Amino acid sequence: MKSKYLFVFSGLLLAACSAEDTRYKDLRALERPPIVVSPRQPGEARFDDDGALDREPKKKGLGEVVYLTESNPPQIMIRQSLDQSWDALGRALKQSDIDVIDHERNKGLYYVAYKVGGFFSRLMSGSVATHKDANYTLTLEQDGDEVVVSASAVHTESTASSQDGYNETRPDLSGELLKNLYDTLHDDLKAD
Repeated sequence: MKSKYLFVFSGLLLAACSAEDTRYKDLRALERPPIVVSPRQPGEARFDDDGALDREPKKKGLGEVVYLTESNPPQIMIRQSLDQSWDALGRALKQSDIDVIDHERNKGLYYVAYKVGGFFSRLMSGSVATHKDANYTLTLEQDGDEVVVSASAVHTESTASSQDGYNETRPDLSGELLKNLYDTLHDDLKAD
């Protein structure tokens, strides 16, 4: 008897699956997107907008606006106003992890502590930058349409002689400092 009911149930199930439902075949009731008529003329250049926003600007750095002279000592030349150059140099110093000890904007001076090596070598040395640690001065001067950035070593009493009485001279890395800043300004300067 169970097999009889099972046979009838199977037949009803197959009959239910094979029935066609016409409401899914008629697509006239579905909503269609609106048709947009393009106002451009035939042969006119077409602008494709994929709707994606550029999250990162295509151009980083100042590019051709900045260049490094081959003079000795080298100088950075920036084809911008003094205010724009001051701001760009400040961002480059921050990005390059160069400690700004002090600055005098009205005189166009940055006092910086530039040490060879990265963050960890400065951390291991244990020295904390103070005003007497300012070992380079960056000078910004307007020269026509350009701003000239030059670096000079600061010689203080603490660098002239050590506790033992021997003269301790630090190597002049002003050229390396300017090269580092130039690379950042030219290629990697990020907007604030």
